[in-house]
Amino acid sequence: MRTLVMPLMGLLFASSSWAEEGQSDASPGQGLMPGRSRIGIVVVETAKGVTNTDDFVELLVADIGKESGGGAEIVGPEELRLAIAPKAENRKRENAAVQKCIATPGCVSQTIVDKDLSLLCVGFLGKTVRNELRVLLTFYDSSGREAARDDFKFGKVGEQPSSGTFPSVKAAIASITVAFQFKLEPGSEIFLNDKQVRAERVAFLKPDTYQVRVIRPECRPWEQTFQAKAGETNTVASPPCDPWVPVKAGELRDQCLHYTRLVPPNWQAARPKCEEALAAGGKEDSKLLLTLARIAHEELELEKSFDYAERATQVTKRPSAEEDIRAAERFTEDVLRKRYGAVIVKLDESAKVKKGYIHLRDKGGLINPDKKRVFGVVQARLSAKEIALDREGTMFYLPFGVYKANAVPFTVEAGKVPEVEVILESQSPALAGRETPREKAGVPFSVWAVGGVGVAALATGAVLHAGAFGKADEYMAAGTEPVATQAKRDGERFQTLATAFYGLAAASVVIDAVILYAWWATPKAAEEVIRITPTPGGVTATVRF
Repeated sequence: MRTLVMPLMGLLFASSSWAEEGQSDASPGQGLMPGRSRIGIVVVETAKGVTNTDDFVELLVADIGKESGGGAEIVGPEELRLAIAPKAENRKRENAAVQKCIATPGCVSQTIVDKDLSLLCVGFLGKTVRNELRVLLTFYDSSGREAARDDFKFGKVGEQPSSGTFPSVKAAIASITVAFQFKLEPGSEIFLNDKQVRAERVAFLKPDTYQVRVIRPECRPWEQTFQAKAGETNTVASPPCDPWVPVKAGELRDQCLHYTRLVPPNWQAARPKCEEALAAGGKEDSKLLLTLARIAHEELELEKSFDYAERATQVTKRPSAEEDIRAAERFTEDVLRKRYGAVIVKLDESAKVKKGYIHLRDKGGLINPDKKRVFGVVQARLSAKEIALDREGTMFYLPFGVYKANAVPFTVEAGKVPEVEVILESQSPALAGRETPREKAGVPFSVWAVGGVGVAALATGAVLHAGAFGKADEYMAAGTEPVATQAKRDGERFQTLATAFYGLAAASVVIDAVILYAWWATPKAAEEVIRITPTPGGVTATVRF
């Protein structure tokens, strides 16, 4: 008998697992389930001469597979016979033991528990006086209660039936299982307990708690929990769409974009509209966040620009946002990270005051006009606004370069984030009416350049002067008038050129003196050896070596 049943069992097992990614040939009614329900089948012949039991079992298994959508795991007759009558010596004694067990509720329940069955199907095959096969089918649920019953005639004894449909199968399966019916618009993705479902109907599920999630391109995921009871069909229709970007936020974003597309862009008018759009629910709008990052960059609020750009790349991935996410990634890499680096400014452990000012100075000498402009804005902002610091520190962004923050040197470079511990100043340079000069990097290059020209001019003049003396000797030693005349002319020309180069050397000395005086007269950024900082309990003196 097992040889007739096992091929169908294999077919049922193959069709009862969850659909794999990319599977597209599943039939609309195919059952998908997180754990297959087990149905046990045991058949007993109650009359002599009944020989077509195997054919009947094969048809019964096929009908169960059809009604369950292929979602049943079949425990075959031979396995159950062995469980119920392990010591029976022949088929007759097996039949007697099975009949005795079925007549005893405790035995039925114990068999269901031992085999972990959701449903037990017991078939009694007898025959009528007309030699017809009489069938009595009884289904028991997991608690041992009768779920469905059939009593019918099934062709002639000994003949192979061509087909069979059993009403009790459908009723029994419906009584113990759960189904889901999905009625959603095209393009929706359905997940049942985190497993994707590609069928409109999922049947033959165990009664349990199920989580349904529906994903649509422009809507936030919709989720609902179902406490599914046996015999129920839960219908999931298209839920209302909760858009990723609310309508109001989208309208305000479009107004913001209008100002950014003007020639020239009106960043000041665009910013309030974009901020209103963000407050109206635009946190998942990558285009809005990227626009805010660009506005902050134009206004040189670098910390905000980095923050908005990063948020734009981290919105929920969806088709409508892919292009803007890539644009935000390019803006971050090609604009922000190629121009600016981060520094973390922490409060020095010896500091007593947690609020104050940061005096930022350019130590290395920025040459690029754009870098100088950005540094100037950041420098003015930090020196004019009181800042609160702690030991965790605050991150700032600056153009790549060498700086000092309250006399503590640091370098901003690509791929590194230096940490600087400072003592906050109690007074702002801007409020005190004094400037924060750039730290001098050394003697200006122009001094060395002009000095080099002067030295070269002096050396050339000396060579020409020596040449003039040589021509004078030639003049005195000349034996003829033409030779003497030529030597005199050459000597005068050498003397004139030597005098000119001596003059150039002298001018270089004067120019160098003027440049050095101007450089020296410009106030330097004084190194603070002793700093006096007011504190609530008096003053704090800090000595730097």
